[in-house]
Amino acid sequence: MAPAGDQPDESDSPDSRAEETPSRRVTPSEGAPDVPFSPGILSGILADTRERYVLYYLNEHDGVGTLTDMADQLAAMENHTTVELTTREARNRVKSGLYHADLPKLDDYGFITFQPETGKVKATDQLDRIEPQLEIAQRAEPSEYDRFCTLLEEDT
Repeated sequence: MAPAGDQPDESDSPDSRAEETPSRRVTPSEGAPDVPFSPGILSGILADTRERYVLYYLNEHDGVGTLTDMADQLAAMENHTTVELTTREARNRVKSGLYHADLPKLDDYGFITFQPETGKVKATDQLDRIEPQLEIAQRAEPSEYDRFCTLLEEDT
C-alpha cells in the first residue's frame, strides 16, 4: 500500500483534468467564410514560386490570363531575362509545369478555374480572400516582384 502522501488526489483524475483544461479544438466563427483549404495548403502555395507568381499575374491582369502568356512571363522571370529573349525551351518547360501541375493544383483548391483545352485561366472569389497574404508575400520579395511587374509592363 502506498503512503498517504502518494495517493492520487481526486483532482488528478483524468475526468477532473479534462474539466479544468480548456478545449483546444478550434470552432468556426459565426459568419466566417467557408475556406476549403488549410493554412498549410495556403503556405505551400505561397512557398511555391510559380504558383505564387500565377496568383500575382492574375492580380495584375484583372483576374484573367492564358497559359501561354503566363508561361512566357514566368520563363522570363525565372531566367532573369525579357520575354523576347526567353528561349523556346525555357517557355515550353514552364508551360509544361504550369499545365500539368501548378494550374490544376490551384484549380483544385478553388483559387482559379483552368480550362486545359483552351489554356484560359480565371481567378475565383477565393483569390480575393487571400489578398492580404499575397500582399505580405509581395512585400517580402520587393525586388523580384517589382522585376516581374516590369516584365508585365514591357509585354503590354
